Amino acid sequence: MQALNLKTFSNILFLIAFVCGIFMLTGRTFGYRTEIHTVFFLTGAVALIMSLVASRQEISRGDFNILYWIGNLIIFIGLLLKTYNFHYDTYVIFGGIAISAISYFVNPFSNERDQEQEDELLDQ
Repeated sequence: MQALNLKTFSNILFLIAFVCGIFMLTGRTFGYRTEIHTVFFLTGAVALIMSLVASRQEISRGDFNILYWIGNLIIFIGLLLKTYNFHYDTYVIFGGIAISAISYFVNPFSNERDQEQEDELLDQ
């Protein structure tokens, strides 16, 4: 039940960040560019962390992949660097994308024994 509440709250924060992002992309900040920018980054970061905690609580499903979350956090950091015009921001973003892409093929915490048992059930 707590994981559901965390997911709901993180989705609300993602929605707020998405709306702020739309305002920033369309240039309709109504004189509150700095505030909208700050709300965008804060709600996005908090929602990302809360989503990580919520998915970590549901680890019993077996589909939790820490590489995916590490890649997403690195992408977020890269976007922050890009926003504030720091050097090497593109490398950080591409590094996060690469880690996220690798996570689709490799799960360091998957239990191969469980997968073998599932394969045996399908073969019978």
